[in-house]
Amino acid sequence: MNEGSIFGLFSLTSLEVQFIAVIVGGLVVFLIFLAWRQLRSTTKATHSQLLLQLDARWDTKVVAGARRELRNIAVSAFDALSNHEANDLHKLIVGEIRRGEYSEAGQQLRRKISEQLDTYSTSTLEREHKRYITIMSLWSFFETLGGLVYRRYLPIEDAYHLYGSSIFVTYELCSVHIEKLQEVTPHCYQHYRTLSKKCSILERFDAWPAPLRKWLFVPFLTWLGVEIKLQRKPVFVNFHKTKFYK
Repeated sequence: MNEGSIFGLFSLTSLEVQFIAVIVGGLVVFLIFLAWRQLRSTTKATHSQLLLQLDARWDTKVVAGARRELRNIAVSAFDALSNHEANDLHKLIVGEIRRGEYSEAGQQLRRKISEQLDTYSTSTLEREHKRYITIMSLWSFFETLGGLVYRRYLPIEDAYHLYGSSIFVTYELCSVHIEKLQEVTPHCYQHYRTLSKKCSILERFDAWPAPLRKWLFVPFLTWLGVEIKLQRKPVFVNFHKTKFYK
């Protein structure tokens, strides 16, 4: 049997064998490309469906009611402050995020909100207890969102651009109370906490060009600022003062 024969039926020259190998190789590459296109299309469809489901849940009566309830508590606590400089509480919290440090007014605001939430959580009145359960639905929404980001089902920038400052402003307003819950149950709202820290850092570097944020900032600075410094106080990472090589 010749070296280029197939099953002893016919013989092929070396050039013919190479030609067939190229054809088969090209066919394999083409099939792999088709499979990749199909997988990419399926991934995009799944991603789009996920975004639609999140959007639908965000607009549900329960989550919308939770946002409204928390805003009422926060506005009431903010109006009680006498030494704040910001025109509204949103500017106060976002200003702290961008500076990378707490303000005295912000600390007072968090404590007042925590006191109200503590009252709701321990109240024997059904109306106040329902308010607390309603607010918890908002935390649960962001916990789910943070879990999707953690599992890489949703890019962090998608979460940030979808819900923006709502993520970290809501967390920071409730942070004192949530930290009390975490003292009892350490993993309580863990994904929400991490998501808030990451989006806080994205907010500080929002003016950066998109390619830099995507390829340099998100993989590197987010890990550096969130994963290493997550347990440190204050909760904001001050990139101007923190020495990362320690």
